[in-house]
Amino acid sequence: MKRYIPILFSLILHSQVRIEIPDFVTSSLNSSENVLTLYSYDEFYEVSLDTFNVVTYPYNFAEILESNFSVEKINNDIFFIRNGSGEVHKMDNRSLKRIDNSTIQGFLIGSDVFVFRDTLFRHGGYGYWNVFNKLIYYDYTTSQWELYKNIQSEGRFSHETFIDKDKAYFIGGFSLGTDINQNDVQKRKVEYYDFNDKAFSLLGNGTSFFHGKKIKNDLGENLLFQKNSKLLKLDFEKNNVIEYFENSLFSKISFDYDCYFHRGNFIFISEKPNKKYLNVIPQELILSQKVAEYDLLENNNNTTLKILGLTIVFAIIFFLGYYVINLKRSLRLGQNVVYYGFNKKSINNIQYEILREIFDKGNIYSSQIDSLIFDDNLSRASNFKKKDLCLKELDQLLQILTGLNEGVLIKKETKLDARIKMFVLNEKIKIRT
Repeated sequence: MKRYIPILFSLILHSQVRIEIPDFVTSSLNSSENVLTLYSYDEFYEVSLDTFNVVTYPYNFAEILESNFSVEKINNDIFFIRNGSGEVHKMDNRSLKRIDNSTIQGFLIGSDVFVFRDTLFRHGGYGYWNVFNKLIYYDYTTSQWELYKNIQSEGRFSHETFIDKDKAYFIGGFSLGTDINQNDVQKRKVEYYDFNDKAFSLLGNGTSFFHGKKIKNDLGENLLFQKNSKLLKLDFEKNNVIEYFENSLFSKISFDYDCYFHRGNFIFISEKPNKKYLNVIPQELILSQKVAEYDLLENNNNTTLKILGLTIVFAIIFFLGYYVINLKRSLRLGQNVVYYGFNKKSINNIQYEILREIFDKGNIYSSQIDSLIFDDNLSRASNFKKKDLCLKELDQLLQILTGLNEGVLIKKETKLDARIKMFVLNEKIKIRT
């Protein structure tokens, strides 16, 4: 049965709205219906952002809300991800259903949950006296959290992730002190993962300790409520920070709850003793008043040491660059081992002989491979099956080694006779003899 809570307007001034709301644990925003949902232990409340009416629905959330949850929306689905565990719950017709099969407990504390291309990701976190330094994702087919490409960073927790185009930027947060009794260490480094290049990189050191609450928004901007009561817009590509109007209400923001920008309004929660307030502030009162602008990353280009260091680096690149680049992007063969850049894979004797022939002559005929593989004690069908398996395993090994998402070992017809087959390496792969 629905029941309505009286609306308490504390402030309606210059289009700013501040209303008292019931106690709650976490929230989600239904952008299509312009409704903010607040979840408490035994009820949840739908707040209309058009009329500010509050409608109450009874439901027992105590079992899952007794610990902190991240709430993420993918299309029209709402997901609850428990902090420090692998639990994932999905909102279904105003009730919650657990959908994961995870057994993770006491770990991933303070990891940041974000969405990219309709997939739930988690980065960092800590547990059992260790900081987690990997990127994982929720696999809807296995209902488990899986490792994403074995991506490793330095590791951090209680940080924020910003998605900008095809990159995920990780800022703020902490790492553990070297001694168990030491305080957590603030993270100044700004890192990012490029989902296209499949690479994790350090962008640089931030000009300040960027730490606060990311604003979930429909502007497509990287907005952060800094804990010094400032609103920041971050531009990672342009190395730029814009600091906006310092509203006195910002100092009352509770960083325990999500903040939103929706339909031209900033939406956040403030607190007083035993009271919570929903604040709605139009963007023109904030984003039209730029206070400061500065670099996002530290810049040491003016120091003599930096200039000297760069000179040395460029000299090294000039004399050794060609060699290093070609080494990194070329395939090399050793005794029962094949190299690509600084990575290597072990190979068996037959695979070595196949590659040695290709390295020496540019190709190997199918009949030559037959002489290496075929066993007189096996049937013709068994021998061909053995040959196909050997070539498939070698091709897969080379794909993993080179990172090429297509065949490396290519079957071709000879120019003189189409019936005669030979194998060559993909023309995208350079070899170094």
